[in-house]
Amino acid sequence: MDRDRRRFLRQAAGASTIGIAGMAGCSGDGGNGNGNGNGNGNGNGNGNGNGNGNGNGNGTDDSTPTQSETVDAAFVNLYSTASGWVKAHDTAQDRVEEQLDWVNVQRQREVAAADVQQVLEALAEEGYDAIFANATEYQSAVETLSVEYPDTAWYLVSASVKSDDFSVFLSRDYEPAYVAGYASGLLTESDLLGYVAAYPYPGTNRKANAFALGAKAANPDAEVMPNWSGTWYDPPVERDATSVVINEGADVVMQWSDSGAVMQECNDQGVWGVSGVVPWTEEAGDSYMTGVLNTWEGYYIDQLEQIRDGEYEPSFDWWGMSQGMCDIGDGDDSDDDLWGSEVPADVMEEANAVRQDMIDGNIDVWAGSQYEGKSDDYIHLEMTEPVENIRGDFEE
Repeated sequence: MDRDRRRFLRQAAGASTIGIAGMAGCSGDGGNGNGNGNGNGNGNGNGNGNGNGNGNGNGTDDSTPTQSETVDAAFVNLYSTASGWVKAHDTAQDRVEEQLDWVNVQRQREVAAADVQQVLEALAEEGYDAIFANATEYQSAVETLSVEYPDTAWYLVSASVKSDDFSVFLSRDYEPAYVAGYASGLLTESDLLGYVAAYPYPGTNRKANAFALGAKAANPDAEVMPNWSGTWYDPPVERDATSVVINEGADVVMQWSDSGAVMQECNDQGVWGVSGVVPWTEEAGDSYMTGVLNTWEGYYIDQLEQIRDGEYEPSFDWWGMSQGMCDIGDGDDSDDDLWGSEVPADVMEEANAVRQDMIDGNIDVWAGSQYEGKSDDYIHLEMTEPVENIRGDFEE
């Protein structure tokens, strides 16, 4: 790969904007120059045919970025595609390759946090235009390398930072959690819903709270019981954590962990399952209600197009259902396949109306809770307390 083929240039006018190289330089028009023909673009303008005393001192700075023919993008993940988190990103990358024939995709999986700086630095040295670091464990390496390699567009997923040197992107997946909670509130007969997740922290707390508030909107008696597995990927442990909430009486369970084990346990015990991150339809069988899914491809495509067009700049992007970064469903692209085969038609119809209201911006997820009116920064970083209809505190 020719590393100098496309270069990003920091804009000089006090901004942290990054543009793609191939920017046109100064052109001299003749005119009333100062004798040295210096321009304001990417060179000193000397000797381009007119730089001779009365030459091109009024050189024109044509800074319109040109469009790159191809973009080279690397995607780096902590786990294999056995992990639902990686599977979701991998599916999105497949769709990038299908839809953008000018993008060259490189995938790096099972890159440990201890090794990631070396891996990311090698990719930057090789000249990749965009590097997507798809694990929060990579934050330190991205913070360091984005300064050392400003000619690369750096991305870090779901981080708790904002930066002028790299982009952070995350999903408002609490929105589909609310919709799934609403349907769960309609379906439950015990009025107890389970929530099995890895650890309590603002990211998982948001989903639990939104799930509970959606259930309460449909059924004022509905409660949610969280149970923390202590791991993102350990199928036997996740099954055990699921069994605990079912034994307490939960007849619907939502997961936010990375294996299909939660859905398998729901299927084995005959309770409704709401999968997290990706659909585990085969594991859940007839117990599959819906999934709270991350769909990253729209963001990937948007950013890669910006890079190709020379319009990239580091940003903090928190996209939701209206932008297509998350949704309910079973992984099929069709809106006709949002629910499991056994979900009653009247429940689907009512919950679909809630989904559309969410997409249209007509629902405030946090209305009526202690989080109503809180800023995005607060919701992102400070959600440490459960809403009223959650049993217990957010603690392991």
